[in-house]
Amino acid sequence: MNELRINPLNENKIIFCPDRMKRPKDIKVAKEKKSNAKKCPFCPGNEYMTPPEIFRLGGKKWKTRVFENAFPIFKPEKGKIKKINKMFLLKPAFGYHEIIVESPNHNSTFVNYEHVKNTIETYIQRFRYLSKLKNVNHISIFKNYGRNAGASLTHPHSQIITTSFLPDEIKNEIKHKESDLMKKIIDEEISSERFIFKRGNFVCFAPFFSEYPYEVWIVPKRKIRNILFLKNQEKIELSKSLQTIIRAMKKVLGNFSYNMNVKQTIKHDYHMRITISPRLEIRGGFEIDTNAIINTAIPKKVAKLIRAKLKSL
Repeated sequence: MNELRINPLNENKIIFCPDRMKRPKDIKVAKEKKSNAKKCPFCPGNEYMTPPEIFRLGGKKWKTRVFENAFPIFKPEKGKIKKINKMFLLKPAFGYHEIIVESPNHNSTFVNYEHVKNTIETYIQRFRYLSKLKNVNHISIFKNYGRNAGASLTHPHSQIITTSFLPDEIKNEIKHKESDLMKKIIDEEISSERFIFKRGNFVCFAPFFSEYPYEVWIVPKRKIRNILFLKNQEKIELSKSLQTIIRAMKKVLGNFSYNMNVKQTIKHDYHMRITISPRLEIRGGFEIDTNAIINTAIPKKVAKLIRAKLKSL
C-alpha cells in the first residue's frame, strides 16, 4: 500500500511509492567524466584562477580555502526597491556567496576524516564572520556532490550563501512547531527501525517523513540553533558521524550524488540538523503541480541496509 506521510516540522506532504522504483526506463543517464586536475581552478598551484582568497585553514600548504563565488546568486551591492506597478516590485538580490574548497586533494571525499574535520571548522569560522554583517538574516551552508546534485566541478567544495530574508521552510518550522518538537522526533526515531547509529551527542536516522530516497539526518540531541554552539568534543563527534554515514551510504549506493545541507538559524529558536539527500530521482510534473513529494524508498528499509554496511567499516 502506498502511504501519505506529513513532515510535522514544515507540513510537507510525502507520498511513499516503493513500486515506482521498478518502473521501466529507456532514458540513459550520462556518465560523469573524470575531470582534469591540472586544469582544475581549485587545485594547489592554480590559486590564481579563482577570485581573491578571503580565508584559509593552514599556512602556505592550505587545508581549506574560501573565496567569493565568481558567478554569485547574491551580491553585496546596495540598491533601491523599484515599483514597476501595483503588483510588481524589484528588490536588489543582496547577500554574500562564497566557495569553500574543502581539501587540496582533487579526489578527496567526506570518507576522509581530516577532510570532514577541516570543512566543519571552516563552516564555523565563516558562519561566525558572516552572521555579524549587516542585513544578513540567514546563512545557507550546503554541499553539492555529483552532477545530479548540481555540482559543476569535481574538486570537493561547499558553498555558503547569505540572504536578507528567512527561507519559507525555516519560517514555517519556527511558526508551526512546538519548541521541543525536534526532541520528540529524536526520541521517536532513536527507538525505531529507522535509527542508524548514535555517536556522542549526535543521532543519525532515516526520517519517517524522508523527502528523498535514502535521505538521512544527523541531529544533535542537545538543542542548539547553529554550529557556533558546538563544543570541541561535539565537533569531533559530528565530523566522525559524517565520515561514517557517507562511507556506509557509498557501500549501499556506490558513488552517489547528494546534497548536504546544514539547517540552522542565526538567532531564532531552532534545533539544528544536517541533512544528506541523495539525488537518485528527478522530480516530475505531479510534484511541481502539487508541491507534494514522491519517495520510492521506505525509511526503515533504508536504515536497515545502511546499518548492515556499518558492520563492515
